[in-house]
Amino acid sequence: VEAKIQMMPAYRAWCDGVLAAGKVDPSPLDQVFTTIMAWTIDIGDYMTALPMLEHAMLHKLDMPAGFSRDPITFAIDQICDRREMRDRLADLLALLMRQPKPQDSELVTA
Repeated sequence: VEAKIQMMPAYRAWCDGVLAAGKVDPSPLDQVFTTIMAWTIDIGDYMTALPMLEHAMLHKLDMPAGFSRDPITFAIDQICDRREMRDRLADLLALLMRQPKPQDSELVTA
């Protein structure tokens, strides 16, 4: 992970350019982009990874060789696999469960 953190600044501007340009044609560089997206998730920089993940999903980019999951499944698995995320989600669930349940009259209907 440390090596990825050190290398990320070299790729950040390129990835920003890919996001700004959008998708034109399939390219071998798509796999470079999804690799950098995976690294961004691996180092825990989720806010940077979100637009990259959206781009990968919108343009149906594949993950590079060696990855067995599509981009969204990879992201969900990686984020949920982190202990601190599981702990935060467990805390949030516990908090929500302690909240009083709304009465039918309090529910907003469309």
